[in-house]
Amino acid sequence: MKDQLQLIAQVVLIGLGPVLAKHGVTVGNADVDQILGGLSLLGGIIWKFWHWNATPSATPAAVAIKQIVSALALMAVASFFILGCAQLAPGADPIVVRVEQFEETAKPTFDLTLSVDQSLGTNSPPAFHNFCAWLSAPQTVEQTNTLPRCYAMLLSLDDVKLNYKAARVSSNAVFTALATGQSMLNQASSYLSLVTNSATK
Repeated sequence: MKDQLQLIAQVVLIGLGPVLAKHGVTVGNADVDQILGGLSLLGGIIWKFWHWNATPSATPAAVAIKQIVSALALMAVASFFILGCAQLAPGADPIVVRVEQFEETAKPTFDLTLSVDQSLGTNSPPAFHNFCAWLSAPQTVEQTNTLPRCYAMLLSLDDVKLNYKAARVSSNAVFTALATGQSMLNQASSYLSLVTNSATK
């Protein structure tokens, strides 16, 4: 019963992160939604993998996943606290800050998602593996760069942010690009939750 309650709490934390991060709640200059969403998602992932003690019956792939997730989660938490929790500097544009916070949260999540799929190898669930194949499909950006889809999206979003800062595009263009990225991030977070739940059973 205790394990079931812990699992439920972990799933709620992981699932709540993208939901909180999707909304635009601010208090003063602080993006409360981004802060709480990031803490919830990362806290749930860290708790799940610290709670998951590898047993003699654990597969090598399961042990590898735990090691990868632990390292990436620590890096994500460090970058989140350094870059995500700081208040807006005087004169900072909240739209630009929101994009930069999203970029800092999204990259480690995509890294983690693709690393877990690679670690699982042939044991990766088909739907998760297909999603990861879609995430990593090569895309051409900035005419000459070819990157996996998730990283191409981040580069394109950064380009839109720079164009917005230079007054070449409106805030609507930024929000449209950000919504595309947020959708990809939400899917990655949901798949991570499902895969880690099945892997730890």
